[in-house]
Amino acid sequence: MKTKWKVLAIIAAVAVLIASIGSAIAYFSTSAKTLGEQPVSLGTSIEETVSDWTKHVVVSADEDSFPVYVRARAFTDSRFTLTYSWNGDEWKDGGDGFYYYYKVVNASESTTELNVKINNLPADLKEGFDFNVIVIYECTRATDEDGQPIAANWNDVIDLNGGDK
Repeated sequence: MKTKWKVLAIIAAVAVLIASIGSAIAYFSTSAKTLGEQPVSLGTSIEETVSDWTKHVVVSADEDSFPVYVRARAFTDSRFTLTYSWNGDEWKDGGDGFYYYYKVVNASESTTELNVKINNLPADLKEGFDFNVIVIYECTRATDEDGQPIAANWNDVIDLNGGDK
C-alpha cells in the first residue's frame, strides 16, 4: 500500500512540473535579441558627423514641424568619458545628463552644433578598435495648439500625428 501512495505522489509531482513548463517556455520564446537600427521621425532629425574624436551634433526641424525645444545626451561605455562643448550660449548643461538648447527650433530651422568629445582613448589605438558613442535627443512642443509660447515640458510625448499625449 505504501508503494501505491509513493507512486501517486510521484505522478502528482510530475503533473505539477509538466503544467508549469508552458509558462517557462513562454518566457524564453517572448525574449528576443536584435541588432540594427530603425529611425523614428517626429518632425525632427539629427545629423552627426565625426572628426578628431568628436561627434558634431545638429538637430533640425522638418519644414512641416511645429516649434520645438530640444535636448540631447550622449552615452558610451565606461572606458571613456565625454566632454560637451559649443559656440555661443544656446546650449546649456541641465545638470541631469542632458544638454538643453535654449532657443525654440521652428520649422526648417536647426540647432547650433553640440560637440561631444570622446576622451580616455588608448595611446596605442589599433585598426579595428571597437567602441560606440550614442547620441539621443528629445523634443517637446514650444507652442500650444493656438500657437502661443509655452514652457518646455519634458514629460509630454509627441506622437506621430503631431499632437501631445
